[in-house]
Amino acid sequence: MNLAGRARILVIAVFSILVLLIGPSRVYLGAHWASDVLGSYVIGALPLLFILLGYHLSLRIRNTRLVTSPG
Repeated sequence: MNLAGRARILVIAVFSILVLLIGPSRVYLGAHWASDVLGSYVIGALPLLFILLGYHLSLRIRNTRLVTSPG
């Protein structure tokens, strides 16, 4: 794996950890209830899931067109 690939994985890991730890910290500080944090994770994950599914579907359609195109 090249340097850019490792840097990408590192950035994704750091931001994922931040996202996962900020919720419990809000509960610990008394700013939100645990149900608020869990609800926000669900509300944030659903659009992300649909975006990722659409992205992978578009890649599959694009690759199918490239393989079956004449010439």
